[in-house]
Amino acid sequence: MEEVHTGRLFPLYANRAVANVSVLLRMDKERKLIVAGNWKSNKTNSEAVALVTDLIRELAAVKEVDVVVCPAFTALSDVSKLILGSNIRLGAQNLSDSGYGAFTGEIAPGMLRELSVRYVILGHSERRQFQKESDALVAKKAANAHANNLIPIVCIGETLAEREANITEKVVETQLRGSLAGLTAEQVESTVLAYEPVWAIGTGKTATSAQAQEVHAFIRKVLVSMHGEAVARRVRIQYGGSVKGSNARELLQQPDIDGALVGVLPWNRRVSWKSSKTRSESFLRLQLLPQLFNIMGILIGLLSFILVVVCLLLGLLVLIQLPKKEAGMGMAFGSGAVDTLLGAGAGSALTTITKWTGGVFLGLCILLAWLGNMKNSSGSAAKAVREAVSRSEAAAPASTAAPAANALITSTNSAAAPAAK
Repeated sequence: MEEVHTGRLFPLYANRAVANVSVLLRMDKERKLIVAGNWKSNKTNSEAVALVTDLIRELAAVKEVDVVVCPAFTALSDVSKLILGSNIRLGAQNLSDSGYGAFTGEIAPGMLRELSVRYVILGHSERRQFQKESDALVAKKAANAHANNLIPIVCIGETLAEREANITEKVVETQLRGSLAGLTAEQVESTVLAYEPVWAIGTGKTATSAQAQEVHAFIRKVLVSMHGEAVARRVRIQYGGSVKGSNARELLQQPDIDGALVGVLPWNRRVSWKSSKTRSESFLRLQLLPQLFNIMGILIGLLSFILVVVCLLLGLLVLIQLPKKEAGMGMAFGSGAVDTLLGAGAGSALTTITKWTGGVFLGLCILLAWLGNMKNSSGSAAKAVREAVSRSEAAAPASTAAPAANALITSTNSAAAPAAK
């Protein structure tokens, strides 16, 4: 099985490239960069957990760039728990144009919001091709996303036949206007666009930096005609289409390219994640820890109830045994009332019971204090899960960057140097 490392799966941020993000930003970009990983129909739930755990560790220092992961729907819940509190944002790969209801197989926006999903990919060429999604449908989905505080990443791009026929601009403009139809200027401004030439997606072929910039500049020109220059200058336009170390440098240097939508061949391989034992432990912890914390809450409630009962019993025992001059049964019935009512020697037995009850009371107090401290120190079940998985993986050696990531690191440094002068 081929080893696939973070650098190949998320090539713009791998190992030393993370430390060089600030250098990359010195390219004098007008808009904040955004890099999103489209996992497509890849990664099981356990594989997603393993990969995101690695990403959290490697990208901890990245604050200036929006980093988004878009796993399959089956992994959204667990990935959402892992990235809670981190600098990584969660995205989905599709959204229904409707809400809740009788729409078999669809994903309502409320379902995504509950999982803290922030972005959603719409109009990807694969859905346009295989699911026959039209510009009008993409526009309805984009409007639904905005109505539910989700940021759509709207994909547009031409096929190889259309490029060779010299109608790229016509196709891109038609898709752009159709996919954004009905959106307000404010909604368009917060929308992320992704130019993905269909002929370059997953094929290893890539548009040259000049070709990509030409189309990106044209897209911005169309946006100016739609909503004015101020809005057009704020819209972020990603490039997607076999982004790799050898071309990322030139692509990101272009003035109208504001990031990348990465989703190519490396996703078609399975991750050999350090060891199957490590992956299994991470997955089991992710699944079991929230349940254990729920059980702990129930246990604390039960023990608290028992503590109240024991406290009442202990008070009653003390009152029964108080001497006449103090209070208790002796005051009401005279000294020796305990032996009279309960039999000879009962007083000694009650003393023993009182001692044991006092011991149980003290033990419950200590146990509840310990359980309460454990529960509060973690903050929440989700945070405890993320911390536990991160700790379990932190001891493992960091993965070695794959060739593509190393090439990217070199190209990023050389690209940033001229801009820094």
